[in-house]
Amino acid sequence: MAEAASSRFPEPYLVAARRMLLLAREATDNEVRAQRLAPLAQQISDSWPHDSTLGMEILTYVQGLRSS
Repeated sequence: MAEAASSRFPEPYLVAARRMLLLAREATDNEVRAQRLAPLAQQISDSWPHDSTLGMEILTYVQGLRSS
């Protein structure tokens, strides 16, 4: 069921999410990674379905970066 939630998004949303994740991976420290992912985390919190597996994984990752 959660996998279906991610597929409800138009392709441009998923492409943008992947692009932000790739930019974050290129960063050399966690603070920069968290900054680069902040807009995506905000978008996920505000408008993605709450049962989105991808959204939950991204939010968990960003929270981990912020606490490290």
